Amino acid sequence: EAAVVMVRPYLRNITWPEIQQALWDESFIETGMRNFQAENLKQDARDRVRRLMRRESWDLNVVMAASHVAGLIGFWVQEQMEFAYCCAEMKPLMTALTQWHTRAVSELHTQQSEVQTQMQEAGAALEAAKQALRSLDKKSLNSLRTQCKPPEGIRIAMVAAV
Repeated sequence: EAAVVMVRPYLRNITWPEIQQALWDESFIETGMRNFQAENLKQDARDRVRRLMRRESWDLNVVMAASHVAGLIGFWVQEQMEFAYCCAEMKPLMTALTQWHTRAVSELHTQQSEVQTQMQEAGAALEAAKQALRSLDKKSLNSLRTQCKPPEGIRIAMVAAV
């Protein structure tokens, strides 16, 4: 019954004939169990299966002794439920991690855009500086050399250049 609840959680008040019918349906194991994703199991279905697993009759050793196939299905249910609960407990962390990642990527895109703008501005300033250097001649340099006490801005620019 637990496997049927997990694979077909929309079924309610499942009877033994419905369980048998599900087991006879080839798609139950082929697609239902093989493609089962425990992380998508809803809380209601987890609660229903957990109640079934708490019954005294849920003893995998007894079930395995009675039917090897039923025992394997019971083992599958047990392991899938453990994984489903782990996924449910991790979901808030995964959500927080996803939100953090989204914010980090957004911030990086913003920083990248700012850096590209700064690089374009720096490139334009560099080109302007190269143009200015091309316009310098010997006479301009001589007038600069002859200044005893140049203005502060000129002095700083020359210290930086040297």
